[in-house]
Amino acid sequence: PASARATEAWPSTGMHGWRYALLRRFLACADIVAAFLASLSLASVGDGNAGQFAWSLVFLPLWIVAAKLLGLYDRDQRKLRHLTVDEAPQIVMWALIGTAGLSLFLELTPAGPPDASGAVVAGVVAGISVIALRAIARWAWRRLMPGERVAIIGSVSATELLRRKLEL
Repeated sequence: PASARATEAWPSTGMHGWRYALLRRFLACADIVAAFLASLSLASVGDGNAGQFAWSLVFLPLWIVAAKLLGLYDRDQRKLRHLTVDEAPQIVMWALIGTAGLSLFLELTPAGPPDASGAVVAGVVAGISVIALRAIARWAWRRLMPGERVAIIGSVSATELLRRKLEL
């Protein structure tokens, strides 16, 4: 039957699952750039050195793991319009965990531990830059994705009201 063919054509994540997979990749890129900027600031402040920067690049994938564990890639599908401000507490936690983890990781490396001022600056840079970069990533994703197609059945006044709400 036609319905069986239609369900086989799309993955189990749903017909538009690819849209949110692309958004998650945009957000991960924003997180990587923010972590890179935090690593760069850590190496440039105080007693930071090129060795610390090089070793902090090895730590970059763990920033993504921390974001995933905090659920920063899983919330967009649950709301019609999810904003970066909605996840501000988790973003602050991500910056703290990432900076603390980076500091502990660098202490185990030959580069040595970062000084306290460098770690604080790296945490602030991570937090501020990730908010801006995630907002830009969501904006770009919304501009790139085609609008959803829907059919509304009902009275003209009710459908007009719903259409206006969806446009907002």
